[in-house]
Amino acid sequence: MDLGELCDTIGRGDRTVDDVAGELFDATETELDERVRTLELLRRRVEAEMALTLSRVEQRRLYLADGHRSMKSYLRATCNWSNPDVAGERCLTHAVDGLPGLAEALQTGRVGVAQAGAIARVYRNRRVRDRLVHFAAMLLELAERYCYDDFVIALKRFEMLADPDGAHRDRDEQI
Repeated sequence: MDLGELCDTIGRGDRTVDDVAGELFDATETELDERVRTLELLRRRVEAEMALTLSRVEQRRLYLADGHRSMKSYLRATCNWSNPDVAGERCLTHAVDGLPGLAEALQTGRVGVAQAGAIARVYRNRRVRDRLVHFAAMLLELAERYCYDDFVIALKRFEMLADPDGAHRDRDEQI
């Protein structure tokens, strides 16, 4: 089953869990493997589109039209998300807005959702944001080639080199 067929199948509201379980029970090992790969690609595309869409919602402040005071309250009410879900998605949304190539890498499936989330968490650090933007292409290539754990190590090293003083600089400025 290719991506288009799977999207059409998933999108049908008349399928039950028993229907899906029956399909999976009868599937061969090759079909199951193909389905996992296709679903993962679909997941990445949906995450990229969600981040781009939420960026537009936030830019237009559509949450106000829906009677919400903030984007956070809008997402909690509209999507029934937890606070950590809202924080993670908004973090990814801001990174997709600010980092060249991140949305495309996620949408095309070259980078996983977890890798994109890790990049987004580093992007949240204002002290390294400019350098992260400058090195985005290199880091996206590493995210594509490395397993998640190795990529996170590389990303932490990047963050450490980009901000050798860490949070100490902010504390010293406040004092």
